Amino acid sequence: MSSATAKRKRPEPKSLTPPLTGQEKVIYELIRSRREEGIWSKDIKQETDIAEAVVNKCLKVLIVKKLVKEVPNYQNKGKKIYMAVEYQPSEALTGGFWYENGKPDEESIEPISKLCTGVLHNMGVGTVEDIANAVRNTRALNFDCPTMRILQLVKALVLKGQLLEMRSTGYGEFSSIPVGAVCYKCVTKTALPKAGAFASIPCGVCPHLSICTPDGLVSPSNCVYYGKWLDF
Repeated sequence: MSSATAKRKRPEPKSLTPPLTGQEKVIYELIRSRREEGIWSKDIKQETDIAEAVVNKCLKVLIVKKLVKEVPNYQNKGKKIYMAVEYQPSEALTGGFWYENGKPDEESIEPISKLCTGVLHNMGVGTVEDIANAVRNTRALNFDCPTMRILQLVKALVLKGQLLEMRSTGYGEFSSIPVGAVCYKCVTKTALPKAGAFASIPCGVCPHLSICTPDGLVSPSNCVYYGKWLDF
């Protein structure tokens, strides 16, 4: 026997993944395939055709084995989303820079939102780029705040009824803004919608109902339309 064939075979490297049952492996691979978006527990049941009780048991095992984690969904806190531990939740789940642990970072949001409203009030009307540049030019921020982050706050202010979103006509107050460009202006008291005597509750026809949550940027506690309806 040659020395080459006499050499002992190197042992196969051990898998870093703890041993799993067949059903646990199916569920783990499905969750892992969804990467940073994760997957809803009910979708796991539907896509694997595994009984809900078994799915729940497997999820607990995968969490204990540190293969899977449950991540918060800022738009729906009751919706359990699962993700492989090596991935970080996308902004669609966390709410992005202005959220912390699935909750709005009000200490940062409130002053910068007021700053956005203030600079826009001074300019009359402007694009999000105009607002972002004006905010940065105040040098009031001690951190980098890209235009996309300012846009998130501006969109929230629109949903709260504090800003109006429109498209430039290129005339009058829009003369410095390209035709068709999305721009914003502050809402005046006369610009707010008036509720008639027989108007239905605003929630029933609100186009933003799907993203309205008790702890979100848009919520019943800060809804300008709901407040006016109650005052009526």
